[in-house]
Amino acid sequence: MSDSAGPSHTRRRLFRGPWFSLLLAVVAVALLLIAILGPSKHTPDAAHRTATAPAASLATPASSSSACGGNPLGVAGRWKCSFDDEFGGSSLNTANWQPQLTANSGYVTGGPDCYVDNPDTISVSGGHLNLSALRMPPFPCAAGYDSSYQVGMVSSSKLFSQTYGVFEVRAKVPAATVPGLQETLWLYPQSLTHGPWPASGEIDFAEFYSNDAGHDVPYIHYANSSSDVNATAYGCSVNERAFNTYAVDWTPKSITILANGQVCLVDRPIGGPAPFNEPFFISLTQALGVGANAVTAATPLPATTQIDWVRVWQPTS
Repeated sequence: MSDSAGPSHTRRRLFRGPWFSLLLAVVAVALLLIAILGPSKHTPDAAHRTATAPAASLATPASSSSACGGNPLGVAGRWKCSFDDEFGGSSLNTANWQPQLTANSGYVTGGPDCYVDNPDTISVSGGHLNLSALRMPPFPCAAGYDSSYQVGMVSSSKLFSQTYGVFEVRAKVPAATVPGLQETLWLYPQSLTHGPWPASGEIDFAEFYSNDAGHDVPYIHYANSSSDVNATAYGCSVNERAFNTYAVDWTPKSITILANGQVCLVDRPIGGPAPFNEPFFISLTQALGVGANAVTAATPLPATTQIDWVRVWQPTS
């Protein structure tokens, strides 16, 4: 998730306070690793489902599949469904997702937001997962950090991760056209095997800034992103007033990002396949913007991203 004012993709993750430097060094980093990344890949959580698809997707006619609603949109091949949440219930399926909380991780997007878990920020209803941002009276978010904004985020960290395959999300983001909102559908490594961010990689397969409405700006983060001309793309237009299907087709040789079955970006990471050869988990985020996209009094709040479904496939030979 590129926590930036726009396509500059400057990373800022942790909250700031009067004595933030000490807190960041001693507490926040350790808690962030525990809450976001979970245990080492060598000692996985007992409930953590890890799937590895060592082969690239095959350029053969698509096969039928009863799970995952069929096959991925716009991606040829033969597929096996490995993860599917249609959000048909009335509460978050905690076998698939865990809420992200600033209070126990120190994590923020970089703006003045606070990730909390309550019915106003994270809910399931009408066949959708709802992730919301809202303005509040000032409240204590975490030690040394107060906020006036609550936001919602969930991830499959420690519950499901996969190496390679197709990850697909059908979502509708807020149709705001003024600064203040940022939404991201992204993959993050379960273990920082190749080093701290960005060395271990991150795949933002859909990212939106309300000051650049109507555009999906994906980004592939890794150590060589700045010299990789294919790490991002700016020509992917979408109708944000409707549901759209966003996907990444991830193989050992390439990362292809699609919107509504149309290719937006094809990247072959420099020096690959590392770091994109490890299990990554899914994150879904409704956040506030920063910089030129910072929240203002004119930002339409509350604002909600609706997730219709999340589906993941492995290629079959």
